[in-house]
Order: sequence, then structure tokens, then C-alpha cells
Amino acid sequence: MITSLKNRKVARAVRLKKRAMREKDARFLVEGAQAVGEAAAAASLEVLFHAERDRLDPILGRATQAGVDAE
Repeated sequence: MITSLKNRKVARAVRLKKRAMREKDARFLVEGAQAVGEAAAAASLEVLFHAERDRLDPILGRATQAGVDAE
């Protein structure tokens, strides 16, 4: 569980909102259940951020089974 807004993983994800950072890191940020589900099916995810209420979401279950770091 993330408890700090200064968490390094969160900071790395937030910087991907800028195009220059996406190009530099060769990574992108996906938001929303449908987009995350499609990305999980088509590509490998590094980290999946979710709310506590999403624990039973099938996307989260598939992602954790695939070894994705779920925060």
C-alpha cells in the first residue's frame, strides 16, 4: 500500500504525463479500467496502481497472476 505522495513509483508514473518524459523513458501511462484491461492483454505492464476497493477486479487478479507489481 502506498502511503506517501513522494513514493518513487508514483513519481515515476506521474512524470509520464509529459510527452518528453514518455519518449525519454520509452514508457507510457494508461488510465481507466478498460484501457488498463486492453493494455494488460496486449503488452506487459510494469506496475498497476489501484484503489483498495478494486481488490476483486478481474483485471487486478489477472495482472497479479502475471507477476505485475500491484500497488
